[in-house]
Amino acid sequence: MKKLVVLGDGIASMLAINYFKLHTDWEIECLIKPDSKHWDVGISSALDTPFQLDNVNYLDIEKFNANLKLGIMKENFNGKDYFQSYKLSNASLQFNSKDFIAYLKSINNIKYTETDDFITDSADFIIDGSGVPVIDDSYNIIKNIPVNTALGIKIPHEYPPFMYTKIKAMQHGYISMIPSKRYLFVTHMYNSNINTEDEILEDLEKMFPINKHQTIPFKNYYKKFPYKNNKVYIGNKNFFVEPFEGTSLTGINITINSAYHLWNNPRSFEPQALRDYIDEAIDTILMHYLANKNIDTAFWNTANSLAIDHFTNSTSNNFKNRVLNIYDPRVKYSYSHFYDQKMLKANLDYLGVGSLFRNLFGN
Repeated sequence: MKKLVVLGDGIASMLAINYFKLHTDWEIECLIKPDSKHWDVGISSALDTPFQLDNVNYLDIEKFNANLKLGIMKENFNGKDYFQSYKLSNASLQFNSKDFIAYLKSINNIKYTETDDFITDSADFIIDGSGVPVIDDSYNIIKNIPVNTALGIKIPHEYPPFMYTKIKAMQHGYISMIPSKRYLFVTHMYNSNINTEDEILEDLEKMFPINKHQTIPFKNYYKKFPYKNNKVYIGNKNFFVEPFEGTSLTGINITINSAYHLWNNPRSFEPQALRDYIDEAIDTILMHYLANKNIDTAFWNTANSLAIDHFTNSTSNNFKNRVLNIYDPRVKYSYSHFYDQKMLKANLDYLGVGSLFRNLFGN
């Protein structure tokens, strides 16, 4: 019997364990640092996540205090609102990270070992989900993302106030509102080089009661080579892109599926799939920073300049072709993880950036 060793017990590691437990007969062991801790944050997943959880049904989601997610409400971009609705046949999930991790641990009967040393000599395969890495030359820093800090609060409620994720443009960045079954998780994304924590708290206090908060600085990055023969890097050990469109879980799921194919069916392994997804995530996120020219603040002026630089010099060919296809159906493009063409056009219209893209992309 083959043995898989998983490093770390965060969301990425738990999703990987759940997937390989479902799809292989391998022995699985999870190595955990004794001082392992998890951020208490709200998670808004995309539509692919329920498909990864074949052993979880709608009754089960109450066990990790999840709420259904039926779309994304975008507010105050260019002073307008837009509900990005899922189809009636689709739904995703919103939940608390700690509850989700605990639930997946409870349903997967594997060996968990606390150790200060991640010794993997007995492993045929290794998945490294051991958390935020030291950024060295094996990683690329993602340029032009204008946010680098998250300030989060959670507000208890008896019932979820809505069944979607809200994203609202603010003068110093944006806030996301993710309702799990028990809490509303509010996170203000901002740039600590432009605005102070006190400024962000002052804005939030006008909208929400704040007893305590947590501040999480971060970098946007990805590992150049996440697949190395019998070892795969996953979760924050692999990449992090700011979570405007709920990017992390989909990237994790792509990595898990790729690892499975690499080790079980190499002919179907697509090493470029994750990088293509990250490129598309960056394009999709930065598209929103082209809006809000009506908010004249240091943050939005900087964000707009960074987005213009990206779409002038670094945008992916597939995103460029998808935009151009809206205006000229002869332009070919490949699959999107985010929007179909109808929803992409709706977002371009909502953000008021269609004509800008046509000028930048030469149509």
